[in-house]
Amino acid sequence: MNIETPLDMFLPPVNSTSLGDVDLIITTNWDGLNSGVFAMRVCPWSVSLLSAVLAYPIYEAPRMEKDRFRDQSAFQFLLEHKESPLAETPMQGRDHWVKVPMRWFNSLPVNNAFYKNGTWVFAKNMTHAMFDNGTNEVYDDGHDGKVNPWKVMQGDMVVHFAGSSNVRDSWMEPWVTRAEALLPEWNNATTQVVLKEEVAAFWNKTEEQMTVDKAKSKVEEAEKARLKKQKQKEEKKAKEEKEKKEKERLEKERMDKERKVEEEEEKKRLQKEELAKNGTPAKTTQKPAGDSKKVVVTVTQVKTSTATPAAAGSQIPPANSTLHQNSTVPHEKDTSLRQ
Repeated sequence: MNIETPLDMFLPPVNSTSLGDVDLIITTNWDGLNSGVFAMRVCPWSVSLLSAVLAYPIYEAPRMEKDRFRDQSAFQFLLEHKESPLAETPMQGRDHWVKVPMRWFNSLPVNNAFYKNGTWVFAKNMTHAMFDNGTNEVYDDGHDGKVNPWKVMQGDMVVHFAGSSNVRDSWMEPWVTRAEALLPEWNNATTQVVLKEEVAAFWNKTEEQMTVDKAKSKVEEAEKARLKKQKQKEEKKAKEEKEKKEKERLEKERMDKERKVEEEEEKKRLQKEELAKNGTPAKTTQKPAGDSKKVVVTVTQVKTSTATPAAAGSQIPPANSTLHQNSTVPHEKDTSLRQ
C-alpha cells in the first residue's frame, strides 16, 4: 500500500550487541503468532527453523490433527511451546526472534475477524461498508468499536487478507485499485517519519529487555551447569560406592569359601590323626542264626576255680595249673568267657 516504506527500516540496529542474534521478526494477533508475513535472515538458524516447520506434520502428526492452522501452528509450536526443541536451548531460542507490531508489515483489512456472534468476517464477500478507510472509523461488527493494533491504517506498507480464500477476489480487488492509485494519504513519505521513530523506540526498549534476559539466562545456564556438574559428581560417587560395596561383598564371599575349605581340610586332618593314634577298634564277626557255630574268644588268664563241677565226670584242672595265653576254648553259647 505504501511503496515509500523501506524494508530495512524494520530491522534491529546493526550495532546492537544484545540484538545481534535476532534472525526472525514476526507479528502476533488474537491467534498468537501470525506467519502470514515475516522477515527472516538467511542463516543456519533460519534454515533449521524452516526445516522443522516443513517436518512438523510428520514428527508432530497427532498434534497437527488438533491444530487450527498449518505452517502457523508449526511456528507457534517451535517458537513458543515448552516441548519444542528450542525450549532446551539457552533463552529457549528467544534471542533469535522477536515479536513486532502487526501494522509494520502485516496489517489486516478488518478491525475484528469475527462478528459479535462468532461468525468469521471473511466467510462472505466484502461489501462497500466493510471497505476500511484506514482511519479510526471502524466497520460495525457488533463489537465496541475499539481500534485494534492489527487494523490497517493509512500509510501502512502491507495489507494481509488472511483466511479469505473463498472470497478473496471480492476483498482484494478494491484494495488493489486503491494501491495502484498511489493516493497521497496512503502512499506518502510523511508517515515514514513517524514510523521510523516508532521503530527506533521499539528496538531501544527491546534491546534493554534483551540485555536483561540474556544476563538472566547466563546466570541460569551457569546454575544449570553447576547443578549438572554436581549431579554428575554425586552420581560418580554413588557409582564408586556401589562398586566398592560390591567388591567388598565378592571379597567376603571368596574369603568365606576359602575359610570353609580350610576348615574342612583341618577337620579331615584331625580325624586322620585321631585314627592313627587310637587304632581301629576290634570287630566281632557273627554268622547268621541257625548255623552250628563256635565263638573264638581270646583269653588272657583263667584262675583256678573251687566251684563244684556242674556234672559228673567233669574234670577240673589242677589248682596250680593255668591255661596258656591265647589258647582257645570251644563253647556253645555266644558269650565271652573273659575274666
